[in-house]
Amino acid sequence: MQPISARGWTFDELLGKGERFKPATRVSCTSQGLNTRIHEYEDLGVPLVIENWHQESHWPEDIFNMDFCRQHFRDGKKKISARNVHTRLDQVMAFEDFVEKARAVPPFTEPNETERWYGKDVECPRQWEDWLRNECVLPNKLLPEGSSDILACRPRKNGRPDVETLMCYFGIADTYTPCHKDLCASSGQNLMCYTEKGGSSFWFMTKSSDCGKVTSYFHKLKHELDHETHVLSLSELANAPFDIYIVEQKLGDLVLVPPRSCHQVINFGGMTIKMSWSRMTLNGLTVALYHELPLYRRVCRPEIYQIKSTIYHTLRHYTQNLKNTAAQEVTSIQKSVLTNTLGTILRLYDHILIEEYSPYGESLISNTDSGRRGSSSRTRDITPSSDTESIQLAEDFHACDFCGADIFQSYFQCIGKASSRDGVEGYIVCPGCYVEGRTCACQEMAQMQRQSFDVLLAARWEALEVLKDTGHSMRPFKGFESPRDQKSYFSRTSGSSVFHAAMLLHQIRVNQVCKDIRLSRSCRMAGDSHPVPADWALNCKKCHAAKCFPHLLEGFRMHSMRALLLQEQDTSHILYHSRHIERFSEYDDSKEALLVAQEEGEVYPDFNVHMVYQSLTFQICQPVNNTHASLGWYDRLPPKPKNKRSTEADTERSDTPHSSTSGSQRSVKNHAYVELKPRAVGSNQLSSSPLSSASDELIFVGFLLMLSYIPETVFLGGQVPTQGRFTFSPSVDNDRKPDCNTGEKQGVYIGPSPTLGQEATRLSPRSQS
Repeated sequence: MQPISARGWTFDELLGKGERFKPATRVSCTSQGLNTRIHEYEDLGVPLVIENWHQESHWPEDIFNMDFCRQHFRDGKKKISARNVHTRLDQVMAFEDFVEKARAVPPFTEPNETERWYGKDVECPRQWEDWLRNECVLPNKLLPEGSSDILACRPRKNGRPDVETLMCYFGIADTYTPCHKDLCASSGQNLMCYTEKGGSSFWFMTKSSDCGKVTSYFHKLKHELDHETHVLSLSELANAPFDIYIVEQKLGDLVLVPPRSCHQVINFGGMTIKMSWSRMTLNGLTVALYHELPLYRRVCRPEIYQIKSTIYHTLRHYTQNLKNTAAQEVTSIQKSVLTNTLGTILRLYDHILIEEYSPYGESLISNTDSGRRGSSSRTRDITPSSDTESIQLAEDFHACDFCGADIFQSYFQCIGKASSRDGVEGYIVCPGCYVEGRTCACQEMAQMQRQSFDVLLAARWEALEVLKDTGHSMRPFKGFESPRDQKSYFSRTSGSSVFHAAMLLHQIRVNQVCKDIRLSRSCRMAGDSHPVPADWALNCKKCHAAKCFPHLLEGFRMHSMRALLLQEQDTSHILYHSRHIERFSEYDDSKEALLVAQEEGEVYPDFNVHMVYQSLTFQICQPVNNTHASLGWYDRLPPKPKNKRSTEADTERSDTPHSSTSGSQRSVKNHAYVELKPRAVGSNQLSSSPLSSASDELIFVGFLLMLSYIPETVFLGGQVPTQGRFTFSPSVDNDRKPDCNTGEKQGVYIGPSPTLGQEATRLSPRSQS
């Protein structure tokens, strides 16, 4: 990628470079219509700039300056994290060292320049935070934990919010933030606190409803928006099929970023200091749960804001507030607002409970401390065939190691070799990842839950009781007659029961290994067949054949979650058969309705359409913790960088926890299958799965069926190559069977080689390159 430079830019000239370039609306902080403008910004989802805050009498020039920052970081002996924008590598350094490096470079990027540092995501000085919260200069509804910030409902730790959003940024010319969306459909605020030598920042922004268009445009450019790795050039911005709002942010400008507004920032001139924070609104919480989290899971973007637990805490908060109205004097309007808000939150909560519940999960908890959230609860694997000892999950560890999702209730934890050394908790995977084939490298996992499901149901029942007392309609809620009815409702298998489907898949895997079922099978599609791992396919008694999950998705628009749930409902497979041969004929129309709901930020109830759409659209992922990751059946890794600088940078970055790396291709395990033959002209036969259409750098292979006369098939595993292709050869050690306890399976790998006759290297599937 060519270095980004703002050399020669002016605001007026930039506006003339694109037909769809528009200036963002500006309003003075002293305007009589300020509240109306803020309301319009939230309602329309378009950027807004509130200017001239530095002219307010309470503007703290004594702390918004470089001398104060030097003293603050020196006295506290605090270091900051700075990013070299040329390599995109972060480095912790003393603040004085950062300032020295930043001021030593030329005003704009020069040819062959190797260093230009940007201080980003730096902890704000406490004095800045106190001014922001206590001086009441900015409108309260725009403040962190202000009147419209649902994150204020979350618990605090040591007097601090347990989810921090307040950060500051130190930038010089030609440092930048790649195009991205703020996390979890939150609303962003960014205040320019200090500038030197005419410093400013150029923002390129979209409105909220264009988020889907931006994602599609990034795919055409061969990038993933939520990987936050690409800065759009001016020509790419000018050719974009959506409006671009441009802002030149100067001293005293507060930029309001709508939820899901895609934006990139390029600094200009001398040093600038900005203070930034996010708020979560009720609408943003809805959009995050229904639209952002499924996407984050597919591309592996850590959610950070713990949306599911935020909904739980918000439910508890509004339940208590509505209870308190009985002893307080509140207007009917205030009570109505509380009631409607609680009703909305409860509907979101119901969606979470359906996802997280399985009737098999009730016996997963043992020795819980009354089921308290955050207690040191011990959980165990209830698989009948396993005698695994209880494994304790660390109290503050809530994220899926594969996708970064918040682990609110259910998960799967590695109990094999990948759990590494003593005292280190095992690799954990959320149900949404597991049901799509993602596991730890050794694939030995146990089902877990953080607390008794009754604790979560009790919070729901309390909210229902409060709503009943207000006379609120109970029609939107099921199981409201009694706690037993409530339990009965959630005990029924739903098409959205992600954890239950994941448990069905887990049981299939356990049965295949421990009951000596063959470890590979043939997927038959339109007269052709190809080998797959046994747990990658479901048998259909009516078809008299098995179909693999990638082909069920690509050819029949059936996600693995739905396939597993349908097959469980009917042992004759009549229901499963009828659904997959229909090929989800209504999918195209349903997808359009889903895209409209995404654009408008509305709830879309058909979870099956969500899962199919996300899995078809977002296949390139970057596992958060790639050390013990095993890819799922819908996954591909990013293409390998072709220039030396990017390769070296990404290789180094593979050691960081949230890196976007092609270096991870050397450690992420893959058990995908070989490509199918090309489709003949005029044939209706499927040519390949989504996986087999990957680039040459990502040829996915895995299990190979033995010849028909060999009595037993064996596991053939390998790792994603950094170059060339994999070739597999059947093992001759046919007497060796898989060990149920160790997971050892036999495999052969013939690596990429310039010569055809190179000797094969035998690997265990657990081996790390």
